[in-house]
Amino acid sequence: MGNLITWAAGNGLGSDDNSNYDGYANSRFTIAVTAINHYGEQSYYAEPGANILVAAHSNGAGEGITTTDITGTGGYNSSGNVTHTFGGTSSATPLAAGVIALMLDANENLTWRDVQHVLVNSARMNDASDSSWEVNGAGHDVSHKYGFGVVDAGAAVSVAENWVEVGEELNATYGPYSPSFDIPDDTSSWSEFTAVVTDEYSLESVDLVVDISHQSRADLDIVLVSPSGTESWLAESRNGWGSDYSDWMFSTVQHWDESSLGTWTLKVRDPESGTNGTLNSWEMILHGVDVDYDHDDDGLTDENETLLYGTDRTMPTATTTD
Repeated sequence: MGNLITWAAGNGLGSDDNSNYDGYANSRFTIAVTAINHYGEQSYYAEPGANILVAAHSNGAGEGITTTDITGTGGYNSSGNVTHTFGGTSSATPLAAGVIALMLDANENLTWRDVQHVLVNSARMNDASDSSWEVNGAGHDVSHKYGFGVVDAGAAVSVAENWVEVGEELNATYGPYSPSFDIPDDTSSWSEFTAVVTDEYSLESVDLVVDISHQSRADLDIVLVSPSGTESWLAESRNGWGSDYSDWMFSTVQHWDESSLGTWTLKVRDPESGTNGTLNSWEMILHGVDVDYDHDDDGLTDENETLLYGTDRTMPTATTTD
C-alpha cells in the first residue's frame, strides 16, 4: 500500500499565497487539502493551487471546529480540554485523513494512488456558482480553489468498497528545454513554449520544473495548458518577495484522467513593472497509467468504470449538502 500523506494546503490567502509554493503540499506523493466553511465556500485563509486534490470543512464565517484541546495555557481554551474554535487547513486535513481511514477500513487493498483516484471520483462539487470551476478534458469538475471538491465520506467509502487497483504507474519526462528566453517586463501578453508528447497515458499528475532567473519571482504568471485545453495556474503575480525559481517543481492534478497525447503549452508572463527575468530551462514530467490496459482509453478498468458510472456512464447525483 505504501504511505498515505495528507498535507494542509496552507492558510496564506490573505497574503496572495498559493499552495504550489509549498514543496510538501506540492508533491504528488501527498494529498493537498484546502478548507471550506460551513456554507461550503472557501475559508477566508485557504490558499488555492493546481496541486490541491480535495477540500474539507473547517472554520470560517463565524463558526469553528470543536475538538479536543491541550489543557492549560498551551491550549485554545485554558479552562478545559475542549475547544470550539479550531480551524485552518490544519483542521480540514485531519478530517480528510479520517475519511481515508474509513476508505481503508472498507478496502485494505487500496494503494496510495488508488486512494487519490477514489477521492477524485467521489468528491462532490461545493460552491457550484464559483467561477473557478471548469470541466477538464476527462469530464471531471475541477477548481483552482477546491480541487475536485469536498470530501464525501459516504461516497468515498461506497466507491472504495469495490474499487479495483489501478494499473502500474508510468512516467515520462519531456525536456529539459533550454530556451534562455528573456521574459518581457510589464506586459499582459504571454510568451508560449510547446512540447509534443508522444507517450499516451491516462494522467494522474503532471510536474513542471522551471529554472527562472528573476529579481522578483512574485511578478510572474506561470500556466501549463494540456492538449485538452485545461489550464493549470501554477504561479500567480502577487505582492511578494524572493528571487528566482531555481529548478522549482510545480505539480498539478487538474489534468486527472486526461490523455497526455498531443501538444502541451507553457505560458509565462510578467505583468508587473520594474524587474526583468529569464526562462533558463523547463521540463515536464508526466505520471499516469497506460491506456492500453483499458479498451475505453479512459484510465479506468471496466470494473471501476461500471462502479462509477453504471452501464450508461451517468455519474450518480450526490444527495448531501454543505
